[in-house]
Amino acid sequence: MLRLFSLAESLLEMTLYAMLGFFVMSFFMFDGRSGFWLHSGLLAALFVGVWYAGRWLDKLRKQRGYGAYGL
Repeated sequence: MLRLFSLAESLLEMTLYAMLGFFVMSFFMFDGRSGFWLHSGLLAALFVGVWYAGRWLDKLRKQRGYGAYGL
């Protein structure tokens, strides 16, 4: 079970790092306002989703009695 938590945390972390690069690139890629704001809004929604998924994962880990392993 600890391997699944570790895998899920790694995937969430990689998603965050990937989103950061796309967010920075959006300042250079989009000339129009609507495309830029749509892209930025979708990235912000994805960031919030990843944040909530991380919180849910921590809560699930604590409920199952694993606590904060590896710290």
